[in-house]
Amino acid sequence: MSWFDAKEHNRWLSHNMHTILEYGHNAAIPTGFGYLRGDGTIDHNQPCWLYITARMTFVYSMGSIMGIPQCRKFATHGLKALETYFYDEEHGGWYEAIEAAPDDNGKAVPVKGHDGKQGFATQCVLLAAATATIANRPGAHELLAKAIDDQEAHWWDPEFSMVHSAWDTAYSQREAYNGLVAQLHAVEAYLSVSDAIHDQLWIDRAVDILHRVYQIAEANHWRIPEHYDAQWEPIYDFNEDDKFNFERPWGITVGHAFEFAHLTLLARAMLEDAGREVPEWMLTMATEIFDRARVDAWNRDGLPGFCYTTDYDGNPVDSRREYWVPLQAVQATVALFRTIQNTGGRSADLEHYEHCYHSWMDYVAEYVFERPGISHYHPASSSGVLPGESHGHQGIYHAFQAMLAPRLPLSPTMALALSNGKLDKPTWRASKKKKKKAWFGRQ
Repeated sequence: MSWFDAKEHNRWLSHNMHTILEYGHNAAIPTGFGYLRGDGTIDHNQPCWLYITARMTFVYSMGSIMGIPQCRKFATHGLKALETYFYDEEHGGWYEAIEAAPDDNGKAVPVKGHDGKQGFATQCVLLAAATATIANRPGAHELLAKAIDDQEAHWWDPEFSMVHSAWDTAYSQREAYNGLVAQLHAVEAYLSVSDAIHDQLWIDRAVDILHRVYQIAEANHWRIPEHYDAQWEPIYDFNEDDKFNFERPWGITVGHAFEFAHLTLLARAMLEDAGREVPEWMLTMATEIFDRARVDAWNRDGLPGFCYTTDYDGNPVDSRREYWVPLQAVQATVALFRTIQNTGGRSADLEHYEHCYHSWMDYVAEYVFERPGISHYHPASSSGVLPGESHGHQGIYHAFQAMLAPRLPLSPTMALALSNGKLDKPTWRASKKKKKKAWFGRQ
């Protein structure tokens, strides 16, 4: 029997979603949300990170849409932090990290070395603002307007139809490096902005980013390099002498492939719902990068789970089991299953994705949710030595979405689907509007 849409499975998903939301309450600190250790306590050696605060705001905004008590409080806390503490009143934009408490005058204290403007974290602000706007949280509309202006002024690059990765504090000097992670989260945020303000320009931009990633992936045997120069040429030796760098690791980051597969299918579904022509490359891209990541990384070293990174030939490099990778793999599997189901695809393909879903959700239950809450787990490497210390949970963003995705339609984005009363109504059919020519000019 399929787990998708089964009542007891949905109850299990709902139970874990509520547990995750309660677990996240521990993260609130004066200037935002803190960095959670594997045991659910705050790591006070870490600053208050912009991306964590934005993601927690995103999660609790969706919780408020569902009517879950206390979520409004934490969504409001996050919005205040983004508007009051993280925002740079002098230069605009949001600091990458601030101290956990304000100074004596109630002002934020930017962390030295992390006081610049980072694309990845800024895209998380845009996502949080769009989601909170759909949730109609106080101050969200104003924050979204400010974040959109910031995108137009500093982040969207019309020459390459991609986003920049980093600026200095004053927005006076842009980093020549381009990274995949900023593009990934720009796609996620732009699709949510489109739903929040009903402007398909943001779908255009998301699809443009995805199309370039498709071209890169196809040229690299469906593996997506992480690092690029100013002209968007891959830098294959970036951090080759520091392969285990957590923020910018060498090689291929497996979890990003799953995220791109999921987001490509979300964008595809939104195009269909808008009555737009859907390019064939979108399903091809999602299917190919999903299967490449699955084959390259799942159970490759004789132990359960996904390795974190591989080389450019698919050989494991960093065998650490980062908790977020299987959670993103689950979401990608759901997206593929729903897409094939919706398009009347082969039953063999549905069975394949159902099998992946069972295996990876079993893994999540055993190793990620091994104790109450969402404890981090790193199995030993093949040599019997732990390959690295846990990086903690950073937040509840990945786990929350993995428990919610199977219960929602693929389109619209999660927040709007919840607002439209689509929880546990995941059957999705594209709009019957007459299809219009693709506005991004690609087939």
